[in-house]
Amino acid sequence: MQIFFDDLELPRLARTVVGATRQYKLQRAGYTTQGSPTNLAVGRSLRNALGRRIALTASARRELALRQQELNEALALRRRIAARRRAAAGAVADPAVPTTRTPTAGSPD
Repeated sequence: MQIFFDDLELPRLARTVVGATRQYKLQRAGYTTQGSPTNLAVGRSLRNALGRRIALTASARRELALRQQELNEALALRRRIAARRRAAAGAVADPAVPTTRTPTAGSPD
């Protein structure tokens, strides 16, 4: 405001009264969760978005863990059955070792 009053021949009193007018500006209190980025509380919005993502995927993760546990149980059962079959057939415990048959006295070999 002083730039406007420099060239004028005004008394000092008029210069200070008019030059010292107050201007009020509205300032938003708090935060919003919707709107333009300048009005958003960005940290809070991102934290809420992350919470929503976690909540939406919780049931899928629970289902995945359940199916993984069922698969592990089925594989363990399959290994136990295979071990019992090998034991019942007289197979060697280590499948990497080949079994050899020796001819007996009464065999056609």
